[in-house]
Amino acid sequence: MAEEMAAGAWAGLVGTVLGYPLDVVKGRMQTGKGIAESGAKASFGAHPHPPKKISPSSIHSRRRLTPRPITRLILAGRTFVNMARTEGVAGMYRGLGPPVCMMMVMNSMNFGAFYWARDKLAGPEPVGWGTEKGGIDWRVVAAATSVGPLCAMVSTPFELVKLQVQLDAANHSRGSGAGAGSAGKMKMKQNDQSAGGYRRKYSGSAHAARALMNKYGPRVFMLGHGVNTVRECVFNAVFFSTFEHVVHGFRYVHFNSRVGN
Repeated sequence: MAEEMAAGAWAGLVGTVLGYPLDVVKGRMQTGKGIAESGAKASFGAHPHPPKKISPSSIHSRRRLTPRPITRLILAGRTFVNMARTEGVAGMYRGLGPPVCMMMVMNSMNFGAFYWARDKLAGPEPVGWGTEKGGIDWRVVAAATSVGPLCAMVSTPFELVKLQVQLDAANHSRGSGAGAGSAGKMKMKQNDQSAGGYRRKYSGSAHAARALMNKYGPRVFMLGHGVNTVRECVFNAVFFSTFEHVVHGFRYVHFNSRVGN
């Protein structure tokens, strides 16, 4: 089991580092930071700007301006390019600490917990494609599902901190591009304040975690925990069950192809 835990931790490290810039782009697209130049900021309270009444003509015009799939891809590309130009590599990897730690801890914990539960519920015998037990072994599915609650205990607080750091950087970079020259941008950057007047709240992931803890208490780190637990149960059930039921089949095909050659 130690080998599975070490391999899971390494996979979490490499995968997170390589995919993190795209994860930042995804977060900004989902929150509107990378598409519109709106001033919405993250808040756990009520929205600071109440919604305005929308006329029928405005609704019609918005429907015509709804991005199509190809437009969304273009906007995602522009978001990535703008982030690289205005924030550099440091901005693309701002807030990397929590997800790296999360994925290393979570992957090693997930693989260890799954194989422990699998041995207890279904035994060490291989199942699925390419084995004597060709059908779905629901005990393996149950073992995979049991990883979800444990996984959510780690992922929920880390995801919260990561999102807050990304939103803070997005608000700051958007203000930095609003009518400031290169010298002004440099001065604003030194003062950690954008040209639009937005002062960055967090210097990093650890600072964000401490600030959230001091302002909202420990319960803030469990926001959305119930939904995240369900999500992790479904994801791990599909992920580990699919892996266990097909891996021996691929090994069997690979072995036969080598013997045939």
